[in-house]
Amino acid sequence: MTAPAATAFLESHSQHAALVPGLWQQLGISDLKSDTLIGDLGLHLSPDSSRAEFGISLCAKEQGKGFGTECIRGLIPLLFLASPATEIVAYTDIRNEACIAALTRSGMSRVAQRSAVYKGEHCTEIGFSILRK
Repeated sequence: MTAPAATAFLESHSQHAALVPGLWQQLGISDLKSDTLIGDLGLHLSPDSSRAEFGISLCAKEQGKGFGTECIRGLIPLLFLASPATEIVAYTDIRNEACIAALTRSGMSRVAQRSAVYKGEHCTEIGFSILRK
């Protein structure tokens, strides 16, 4: 998307101070050193608030630097603190080895596999989960 479209998208999602059950929300990911936007997190709290799901995207030039793992490791305790969710889940394309590694390094366990369509392409997704302790 264009820079103005991205700005408008992020601004529209910045109006929610807390997770809203049943609604996907986006958070920007910035490099702490430069404050440059390098990706985003999609967050969803189930309608009954029992489960939180997230997805993460990083721009290609920032991948492989540990930002994904760092974000996930910070996000998990934050979601458990900020919501009543007893489970946090994430799905990734089975071919995305870097994301699979980041989810595993962050303490999440592989629990599911499903067929999906992403950007018009059929793929297989792996589901990861972590339960509130």
